[in-house]
Amino acid sequence: MSKISPTMTVDHVEWASRMVSGGRLPQLEGTPAFPAVFSADGKHQIVVFTHQIRVYFLATRQCVRCIDINIGSIVDMCLDPGSASQILLFSGSGGVFSVNWKEKVASPVTEVFVMSPPQGYVLASASCYGDRFVGVFQSTKKKGPSTALVQTFSKENEGETKVVVDDVTPVFSWSFDKSQVVFVTTSHEVVRVSVSGDSEMSVERNSFVYKSPVTSVAVSNDGVVALGTGAGPIQLIYVGGSDQRLLKWHIDSVKTVAFSPDNKYLLSGGLEKVLVLWHLDSDNHQFLPRLNGTIDKIHIDVHKTDCYSMLLGCSDGIHHEMLTISAVDLVSRLTVNSARPRLVPGVAHSLRRAYKKLGNHDNLYQVPIRQDYSSPAAVHPTTNQVYFPSGASIQIYDWVRQEQQSLLNAAAVLPTGKVRSETKLVDPKISLVDFSNDGSWMVTVDTVTPSPVDNLLSKSDEYHALKFWKNVDSKNDGSKWELACKIIDPHGHGNKIFTIKPAPLSKNELAFVSADDKGGVRIWRVVKNLSNSNQQTAWTLHKSSPGGIASSSAVDVCWSQDSSVVFLAHETSVTVLDGYKLTTLNHISGIADSPIRAINVLENHLLVVSQTRIASYDLIRGAFSFIIRANFPEGARNLVAIDYDSRLICVAANYYEKSTNTLAIKSKLLVFNHNNLEPVFTKNHNQGITSVLCVSGSFLFVDLDARVGMLTSSSTEYSELNEDIKPDVNQIMIKAEERAQQEIAHNNDRKTFDMNTFASAFENAHSLTLDSLFDRVVSITGR
Repeated sequence: MSKISPTMTVDHVEWASRMVSGGRLPQLEGTPAFPAVFSADGKHQIVVFTHQIRVYFLATRQCVRCIDINIGSIVDMCLDPGSASQILLFSGSGGVFSVNWKEKVASPVTEVFVMSPPQGYVLASASCYGDRFVGVFQSTKKKGPSTALVQTFSKENEGETKVVVDDVTPVFSWSFDKSQVVFVTTSHEVVRVSVSGDSEMSVERNSFVYKSPVTSVAVSNDGVVALGTGAGPIQLIYVGGSDQRLLKWHIDSVKTVAFSPDNKYLLSGGLEKVLVLWHLDSDNHQFLPRLNGTIDKIHIDVHKTDCYSMLLGCSDGIHHEMLTISAVDLVSRLTVNSARPRLVPGVAHSLRRAYKKLGNHDNLYQVPIRQDYSSPAAVHPTTNQVYFPSGASIQIYDWVRQEQQSLLNAAAVLPTGKVRSETKLVDPKISLVDFSNDGSWMVTVDTVTPSPVDNLLSKSDEYHALKFWKNVDSKNDGSKWELACKIIDPHGHGNKIFTIKPAPLSKNELAFVSADDKGGVRIWRVVKNLSNSNQQTAWTLHKSSPGGIASSSAVDVCWSQDSSVVFLAHETSVTVLDGYKLTTLNHISGIADSPIRAINVLENHLLVVSQTRIASYDLIRGAFSFIIRANFPEGARNLVAIDYDSRLICVAANYYEKSTNTLAIKSKLLVFNHNNLEPVFTKNHNQGITSVLCVSGSFLFVDLDARVGMLTSSSTEYSELNEDIKPDVNQIMIKAEERAQQEIAHNNDRKTFDMNTFASAFENAHSLTLDSLFDRVVSITGR
């Protein structure tokens, strides 16, 4: 078999699929659990994602092991006290899974134990004491007072209910040494339960005066309770309850509090994006400001007390970032991010609501999904990194190493956290991102909605900004961008840009075409001032074609492959425009039977994705090559990717499937040629898909769990062509720790120099020649 040339199709080769990332950090709402623990020697931090466990070597910040695992919803985790190579994962149904994180084994789950929750309860948190477990269970009642119970279990005997606490609020916490668990009741009482895993438990109740809603709680090893409140002050309640005091700095909800192991410090965080460290004896406090998100959780690990770990909430309320800092100098030691596609909030709630309407439907596959779950994303042409618009920022994600390369602030936002009325301020949102074909330019579109606090008559208006970014990265990883040009309301006030595409021949002539919701089209070209090479490159409007009066979301635009023609889709028709003058050449009517979602040109075929079908239209013959019936949302352009070299198209279609008392979103991926109805490859995926992207002959897809998957040809010839974009991810993980250990050993062999090291070299320096001075320095350094 000969190698595949750029003009050959690949319908005769085999295809395979694999997941290359493990989803996002779990939410763990309503529980004090943290999604990471340290190894017993403190050298590794083990981080749990929704579908994966990743082990990071703290000295080099590199991921050294990756364990794919899917055991359902995780509510807590800890290091196994009996084995340093095992971690224990606790699920909400009471399952306890022992996982080998240290060694590469065929099955990482080595043992399973079940803490059977009582009827009407689910496990909320747990702790391990040798061969015994203590579980905190919460009632599942949606109405009325909530109840919590603390129960002990052993592997040999069933558990017995030890303590029942009525009328509890959702917040509770463990002490650092796991000897106490504290609850807050609706009647303003603090309930301390002393536990040790044996048969004895004691309960102490104390009332507190401050009536502001409690948003977080912590208890120290010596029994002091800290209550974070919705108004900002932190209330301290001492043993016996007679002594109480307030700590005041926060001006909004305190989302998390934690005591240091020595009980001398209290750490707090919230909406201000500021970590506050309180010295309890002296009332002094210090700050670590301007973190990357609101501080949702603070964790101090028993095996690494000189580090603080935090879970930072992103602006979308769905994704999180984990930050580990040194407790000595508050310098970052590790940052962990997942991919951040722009996911729709409240997916589970919308599926339950849809189940009430569609639960008795016979064929759910034919029922269109009303909500648009798609999200925009783009691949850099040279680095193959994925760019995810995330609020006012763009995440640059390296899908090979499964880590965030950087975060680009593409629109101006408040640098500190929002509190009180500031939460009504609406941040700009990046809606579109794309690149010139050579990767030297990036274009973004962001939308600004006036805040309701302005109380203006124009508060319903939206403002749009078109921005052109120049790649100025000297490291050749394509992650550093400089804003070169910004155009406010590029299509006129009130006209929303729905799509923007680069000209295929942008290596020779840089150009982009954009279309708005009324069918208006504009071409943007770069202008260089040859007389002054230091002047910044500017972009200007080259030609424009006006739109109509009616606004529609069924808009898309694309270039022909030689840039001579621009195709505009508006509602159910396609208009052919001159690629330079934007004059109308032709109208193609009857090409779609429903609103058009996306169009693309592949050779002489026009690929048309409408609300109810996807079709390939031969522009020369004036006839359809194939038509496939399917349902597509408004963001269908995010679910279609084209490999122009091999002339392949990848399409993702989401559909409903019945689950337990609800609906689930499943998906199907199809890879096919532009002129053949028979798919080259099909794949059923167990989750809905938000984005499909082409990466140099392979296809990436992103699902609703923020997992990244890959479709690629498994033939030897095809693999050779794409060897640069398909590295062995497992080998990267295995070798990373070896390189890290070598680097540490090398650094330990180096001498440490300070300001006094070279003091002797400059004695009587006025009488030395330059060569003599150089010899003295060399003799000190030993080089």
